[in-house]
Amino acid sequence: MTTETFSTPGAGTFTVPEDIELLTVVVHGAGGGAGSASGVGSLTAGAGAGGGGSSISDIVVTPGQVINYFIGAGGVGTTAGQTGSAAGGDTWFVNATTLMAKGGARGNQNAIGAGGAAASGFGTTKFSGGSGRTNNGQIGGGGGGGAGDTANGVTSVGSAGGAGGAPDGGAGGNGGPSGNSGSAGAAPGGGGGGGGAQLGSLSGAGGNGRIEITYEVPPPASYPPIEGYRGPRDIVVRRLTGVVTGETSLLMYSNRELFDGRNPAIIYFHGMGASDQEPHAAFTSYTNMLPAMLASQGFIVLSSLWGSTTNFGNATAVTKVAEAYAWLMANGAKSGKVGVYCTSMGFMTASNWMASNPSVVGCVLGGSPLTNATNVYADNPGTIQTNMNGAYSGNFTANGTGRSPHNLIDDLPRVPGRFFYSDLDSIVRAADCESFADAMGWEGQMLEPAIPTLTGGHAIYAAQNLPRVDVIDMFHAALR
Repeated sequence: MTTETFSTPGAGTFTVPEDIELLTVVVHGAGGGAGSASGVGSLTAGAGAGGGGSSISDIVVTPGQVINYFIGAGGVGTTAGQTGSAAGGDTWFVNATTLMAKGGARGNQNAIGAGGAAASGFGTTKFSGGSGRTNNGQIGGGGGGGAGDTANGVTSVGSAGGAGGAPDGGAGGNGGPSGNSGSAGAAPGGGGGGGGAQLGSLSGAGGNGRIEITYEVPPPASYPPIEGYRGPRDIVVRRLTGVVTGETSLLMYSNRELFDGRNPAIIYFHGMGASDQEPHAAFTSYTNMLPAMLASQGFIVLSSLWGSTTNFGNATAVTKVAEAYAWLMANGAKSGKVGVYCTSMGFMTASNWMASNPSVVGCVLGGSPLTNATNVYADNPGTIQTNMNGAYSGNFTANGTGRSPHNLIDDLPRVPGRFFYSDLDSIVRAADCESFADAMGWEGQMLEPAIPTLTGGHAIYAAQNLPRVDVIDMFHAALR
């Protein structure tokens, strides 16, 4: 199961991942802000605020659906002699009548704040927040605990904040002793603790609300057998967020392998595409079976959108690749070198990253690689030229020429490499690929495309068209 958590107050949207049709969603209302002493020098402390409630529902969705949500902010506290504390905000998903949890009420100088009531929320299963406690003379009352996923929040006893409901409700803040401020409630949904008497002490704010979205990643993908396959054919494909800032990523690996630091990683660099799904579609298509073949051999293969489908190796793309490499190293891939597999524009992205990180590259595989961006720009007026300009502040010639792979040859790592290209390709010149491979000491091989009609004049190679064993052996030799 995969769980995504959202905790920033305010409005937002959630996009349903590919292949997901059911979400389990928990919403937590925010905790209220507590009351303060009735005035500077007062002998009467403030009362604690209520904790936020929680609501849970299963929601049927469609892949790619965009869903609105709102996360309530914790109520603010106040200073002695003021009455400006605030209730905690409600939190909802889809809308305020489909799935909603109430925020906790504010505390006052002598009146407690009630917890967000389950009866006032919307959802299949609902829990209430704990109530705050009245002051104990000069000591502020504790705040109520926020409701959890499976239990009500606990009402405060005396000045101690109430515990959050199991397993994850936020605890209420403690009331402040005389001359001291009350504590803030913890997120999600803990009510603030009342301010102590004397000296203008402050009351505690409530903890913010939260949304937790859980869904089941589809079972391992089943790929058609391919002649020359070696090893298991059941491949796990996982869609992940948090690998690269602002992007979704695909992770492909054999269902027999463990992320135990022994299996090396390969990063896939996508070509130019018309939509943000292009990297994922190209990565998992039957035409491009190399990622699955490599995963079947125990490699961890990662694909992501590197900023945009028309990045042409700009600085944003390189930063995102660096994030992906750091994630792999921190999450169980073999430490050190990774393999590089790229198609078309992806080689320009890969080259700019490799030029800055030569020591972590083990080998390179390129299909119809963009090796000379200057020639590609000159040969392709129209969409490609427009996209190249867009990647470099409107002027590729002035700002991007230096990032063309053929201008980075001296900075690239001298590691094993193989190129595949076609003299039928009208976008990338076969002669450019051949001369680049020669300069790097890599093997270049002319292949006819496996798909007779080129995509926009660009060569595509199906797995059965490539020397599979040679390719896999190169990655084994370089990375094992």
